[in-house]
Parts: sequence; structure tokens; C-alpha cells
Amino acid sequence: AVTGKMVQLSFQIGGSGQAKLKEQLFLNQVPHNRFVRQYFYDLACRATLKAVQMCSDGKIGNRMKLTSMFPELNPSMDSYRIGTLLELVRSMAITLAEQNLRVRICVQGSMGVGIFTAIPKQLNGVATLVQRMDWQSGPGEENEGMLGDYVNFGAIGKEHVVDAHVDKRTGEQVEQDDVFIVICPQSMVGIETSIMGPLQEMVDAAGDRPVI
Repeated sequence: AVTGKMVQLSFQIGGSGQAKLKEQLFLNQVPHNRFVRQYFYDLACRATLKAVQMCSDGKIGNRMKLTSMFPELNPSMDSYRIGTLLELVRSMAITLAEQNLRVRICVQGSMGVGIFTAIPKQLNGVATLVQRMDWQSGPGEENEGMLGDYVNFGAIGKEHVVDAHVDKRTGEQVEQDDVFIVICPQSMVGIETSIMGPLQEMVDAAGDRPVI
């Protein structure tokens, strides 16, 4: 009912062309074909890039949230696919890196105390999967050299915010992270299993840099 009211409101504000999907998306066909996924990836990438630009211009704050809930990204449906989520994150990171922005993709680590230490079920293995994806970053490939330079990985916490500095071991200049993409941060039930503390510390350490 709420969704219906929002669609009606968009019609009143923006005209009858609002809230219409492109033809031949066939969202009831699961798994979605590449055309359908790419359509939503492009929407997310454009929105992310625009938000980062507006943040740089001081028009909006640096704390952002992107919600995309088509069938393969809706965890309440049996069509949910973690690979689609990671492909979306990869597209966003590459889009930002193409603008000479250094991106750090962050997945929270283990939380809890003692035998109750664990990772939320929805994020189990995600940190490994996102690093093993094909980023086309090898020699001669489309995004050659992007991984490890413009795109890096980390977890949640202030220690994962990299500022510009000189590496003491190699003497090389290390550039700062420009944008942080945090994948689905969430708390768990139990002792010391709230994500809010580490996430708040990370955002504070990032300063005015975008945290998505």
C-alpha cells in the first residue's frame, strides 16, 4: 500500500512517465539476464557518481545509503543472489575509479565474544568472494592495474581508513582513499555485536570523504 502511494505521488509530481520500467525487463524471470542486471547497475552507478560529486561540492553530507531492491537483491525473497550484489558493487567501484577516485570496498569482519564470535549469515564469505571476482585488472585487460591501486579492500573500523602517507618499509607514497563502499553493514544479537561503534569510528576517521 505504501509503495502504491509513493508511485501515485511520483505521477502527480513528475508526470505519467515516472515509475515506469523499460520494456522487456521480465523481472519475474529468475535468474535475471545480463540486460536486466546491467540496467539496474547503470542506475546505481549514475546515482552514486552524482551523489559523490554533490558531496564534493558541499551540497550534501558524506554519509550515504544506496538501496536497490529488485528481485535478485531482495534478501526476503528466494530469488536473492549474492553474486548480483557483488557485481553491483564492482560496477560502482569501477565507475568511481574511472573518475580517478580511489575506492575502498569494506565488508565487516567477525563480531562477538568467545564462542559467540561470528559474521552475519548474509555476509559470510562475501569478503573473499568480492576479491576473487574477475575485475579485468590484469595485464592487457580493460581495467589493467586498477585493482590494488584505485580499488582496494578492507573491513569496518577506523584502522581501515587509509590516509596519504609514506610506507616505512618501501619508502613509496601511499595515496589516501577517496570513497568508501561498505557492503550491507548489520548488527547481530549478542554481546558486543553492534556494528554501530566500529562504523561510527570509521565514518569519523573518513572525515568529509564519502562513505556509502
